[in-house]
Amino acid sequence: EGRFKYSLLKKPGRYKKYLIILAIFVVIIIALAVFWLWPAWYGNINLQSQLYANKAGGLDYEDFFFLNFWSTNFLFNKTALVGAFTGSILMSIPPERNLLTIIGTKLRFGKPSYLKSMIFWWTFGFILFYFLGLILNSNNGGFAWTLYLIENGEIQLSPNLIFDAFNVIFNINNTDFVTIYIYSNLLVPIVVFIISVIIFRLILNIVRNVYLRRNDYLVMGNVFAIIGLLCGLVFVFIPTMSLDGINVIQILALIFGFFSFTALGVL
Repeated sequence: EGRFKYSLLKKPGRYKKYLIILAIFVVIIIALAVFWLWPAWYGNINLQSQLYANKAGGLDYEDFFFLNFWSTNFLFNKTALVGAFTGSILMSIPPERNLLTIIGTKLRFGKPSYLKSMIFWWTFGFILFYFLGLILNSNNGGFAWTLYLIENGEIQLSPNLIFDAFNVIFNINNTDFVTIYIYSNLLVPIVVFIISVIIFRLILNIVRNVYLRRNDYLVMGNVFAIIGLLCGLVFVFIPTMSLDGINVIQILALIFGFFSFTALGVL
């Protein structure tokens, strides 16, 4: 009885100790953010703003730095939101349950419902894809710059953008560099992101059919689908490459690989 009372009284003290340590850690982080990180970050922006205003004809440096919140220089930005919404939508049509099922099998809480999976992908998944969405701007900031220019009416987004971009390859007299700029900096990152999320879903299907229930037929189908998507991924980059006549002919192999392997994966 004495040992029971001792351990019963000791546990709250131990938890209280951890809570105090956690509280101190949080206070230190907040203090560093308020008194060091924020002044160091914004102080440099303020200094550059004064420099640009005086030496660059009154250029608004903050507008240049944030690009109307498309730039990833600031943690909360529209570019990351594009990734968050794109990823969450793709993982919700239909709701992807394999990841939670694998975790649930390991932790013994079972297979989640479609509603729980939907909630997961629009909460934790949304946060995950928000940070992955920052990768959209990894092309030297071209994604943010392109959307900023479109938003401000500096360049026009054509509905025939894809056809115009591929026309540059097959028509040697076409020198429409604006189309290639928009295509390579806006469309390519979005398509790569979408294909990457779809491949992630297919990989989860493979893990399910290997780990949860053995089904070699479905595993091979998903592998074929991934190969087809990779062919499509390479095809997307073609307008951004320097190609000769032989390379243009080889494009047909990518088209054939995309449709044939994807069809095999679906079947």
